Amino acid sequence: MKKIKTYFKFLIPLISVFVLSSCLDIPDEFVAPIWDVEVNVPILSRTETVKSLVKNEKNIYVDSSTADFLVKYDSVKTESKALLDIFKDNIKFEDDFVVKPKNVDTLSFETFIRDDSVSLDEARFIGGKLEYKLSNYLNRSVSVNITIPGFTKGTDTLKFDIIAGANSFANKSIDVGGYIYKQLASNPLGSPGSGFYVKGFAKIGAGYSGDSVVVHLKLEKLAFSYLKGKIKPYKTEIKEKRSKLTDNDDVKDILPKVYIYGAKLSFKSNATLQNVEVGLRNFQVVGIFKSGAPNKFLKIRGKTVLDTNISMSDPIINISVDDIAINDFVSPNVPDSIAYKGDIVVNPNYKTLEASLPDSIKYEIGFNIFSIFKIDYAAKTDTLKDAVEIKEDDKKHLDKAKEAELTLEIDNGFPVGFTLNGYFVDSLYNYLFHVTRQDGSGSTSDTTLQVTAANVDAGGKVSSSVLQSRKIKLVSSDFQKLKNAKHLILRANAHTTGGQKVYLRANDKITIRIYGRVKVIADFSDKD
Repeated sequence: MKKIKTYFKFLIPLISVFVLSSCLDIPDEFVAPIWDVEVNVPILSRTETVKSLVKNEKNIYVDSSTADFLVKYDSVKTESKALLDIFKDNIKFEDDFVVKPKNVDTLSFETFIRDDSVSLDEARFIGGKLEYKLSNYLNRSVSVNITIPGFTKGTDTLKFDIIAGANSFANKSIDVGGYIYKQLASNPLGSPGSGFYVKGFAKIGAGYSGDSVVVHLKLEKLAFSYLKGKIKPYKTEIKEKRSKLTDNDDVKDILPKVYIYGAKLSFKSNATLQNVEVGLRNFQVVGIFKSGAPNKFLKIRGKTVLDTNISMSDPIINISVDDIAINDFVSPNVPDSIAYKGDIVVNPNYKTLEASLPDSIKYEIGFNIFSIFKIDYAAKTDTLKDAVEIKEDDKKHLDKAKEAELTLEIDNGFPVGFTLNGYFVDSLYNYLFHVTRQDGSGSTSDTTLQVTAANVDAGGKVSSSVLQSRKIKLVSSDFQKLKNAKHLILRANAHTTGGQKVYLRANDKITIRIYGRVKVIADFSDKD
């Protein structure tokens, strides 16, 4: 929008029309004639496409996914993590079992080391630690031998022993890297439940007295190359990443006056497993203001908080503009940036999974605003500072100008029309004269220029451009004022015809041409 308005900068080349420097060395005694000379001069021919206007705008892209090639604002949050890394952080087994001997110096026992929310059928470990601690509350030493039948390395079953003196403690640890676990087909305790079957043997020194012996087992910091089983949901907070909505003050002023028809919120999950789900919990799209004003929250399906699941059989969820209150989000004040808040939950429904290296999961959150809109006269005023720079020598040539008639042609292929009002001011911002003139008569009431929107079809897409031509007369008083011109004040009032919804597409274009007929006083007696 701003660049469309800024095209009036290119009216400045008309200054050069009045600069005709003499190239002849004429003898002093020669009496040169003075007459009027008419010159036809091309001044400007420029074409801008929507694609070129948004080329360097941050987070603004051309959407090539459809034939319309709309312009879109794009904010994407992507994270990826290996599934086995997720499970490593999420699986830990820890339990105590107590032995209370009664008048025996040897005894056997069996139990489970468990995690009530995890049940492994099979696993191959590439890392992890089994810690065990023996707390002896008897007055004689105790030696304990533990076997976990489901853990094997080659032909060896995982076993360990530990000795604790009277009324003392002992602890050890084992690296379980290289071990394979398979759930036993049956065990003396019946159903394997959600843990590992453990059996042990304890030997106590003769003549003991006291309360008990406690064995504490913990299996943690696990790294897998393969696992299969029921895994509890893994939850991680979405890391905040702010995306600027716009740095353009013009957009911030105009956007609240635009009704947006194109917006989409999308969630995408991609994993090498077909039966894993990803859930969003307490998800919010947050609008943030640099001023410190309270955050604004995008309403999604009527609420500011969204909970949903994404399955691998249907890995993409698109929420359309009908379910997104985008126009409330950008009005009356446009946030400076947006961010996502909430949690990502892997396997939210506690399903049985099977994963191996290098299985991974990737999730993506995208928020898009597309160039489908209507505008009901959104006005913006700009000051183009130092738009006019005329050298002192060139100002002398303006005195020779007698009259000029400029032709301004605008071939508008944008689905947006404009009412333009622009005028020059001097260095103190005193008004000089208007450069936007509808009838070109030079009348003081002739101060605006109407630029008609392109023709659009029933769907709001440009079907043909509209060519307009205007004659602009500059009278002698304008030449003198032009010598003092410094800045250009420009006010644009944009609208879509009849408030119709339109599509602004990447290849839509506007062409501006300026050419003129200039009459100057040619005085060859002037040595300058």
